[in-house]
Amino acid sequence: GYLSVQGKAGNLVEFVGRSPVPGHWQGLSIQSNSPQNSIEFAKFSHGGRDYPGMVELMRGNAKIQNCIFEQSASCGIYQDPNSTLTQSNNTFNQNVGGNILSIYF
Repeated sequence: GYLSVQGKAGNLVEFVGRSPVPGHWQGLSIQSNSPQNSIEFAKFSHGGRDYPGMVELMRGNAKIQNCIFEQSASCGIYQDPNSTLTQSNNTFNQNVGGNILSIYF
């Protein structure tokens, strides 16, 4: 399978917690190698609880662009060493663990 999130400029798809507190929800995990995995024009806020990022790539591939990542208890995007991330035009604000965390062994 694959994940396709396709918002539009001015009409973002929102992934937010009910409470405006970093770590209110975990995150979104992508574990598929499909070239169709993409997230465009989305907003991620107040996640990162027990996840290394609000979006984590675990042995997966994803194209992420024109997104907002803010107030995470971890980082905005986490990429493990077996993943491929293509990203552009993303905005990162007040993420405790930084913007993008890539671990390579």
